[in-house]
Amino acid sequence: LELLWYTGARVSEVINSRVGDITDTGIVLRNLKQRRTDYKHVLLPKRFRERLKATVEGQPQQALLFPSPRNPNKPISRVWAWKIIKRAAMEAGVTKTRMDGFDVRLVPAWPHTLRHGYATALLLQGVPLTAVQRQLGHSNIMSTAVYTQIADPHLSHILEEVEI
Repeated sequence: LELLWYTGARVSEVINSRVGDITDTGIVLRNLKQRRTDYKHVLLPKRFRERLKATVEGQPQQALLFPSPRNPNKPISRVWAWKIIKRAAMEAGVTKTRMDGFDVRLVPAWPHTLRHGYATALLLQGVPLTAVQRQLGHSNIMSTAVYTQIADPHLSHILEEVEI
């Protein structure tokens, strides 16, 4: 959960992470969403990075951070990760508003909720939009600009007026 939060990564990027992906300043993540694998280096807060390094100390560089209990050479499944995250959200009382036709209902948060929260938190703390874009691995700045609607409605309005 913390690695998802501190990276704003997709579940598939996190579950495929290896010990050797942890660097002195962050972690290298594989974006498996594309037809080809893209890599991005995501900066991590020092205290979290130190705890992460201590957790994997002595493990081989190729070891997965989240291995399947049935086969340590394969990561846990995305479905399993989703279940873990949804259960944790339910236990913590974290919900998300969901439109169901004309009805609004609260549902447990899901993994991408952490990605959205991470991006919004960075923007609220004054991190430039381009830096958030790099952290999330978006190729198009407009994909990142969506988060300004929550973090800064005024900035969102300005971006809507820009023609690129």
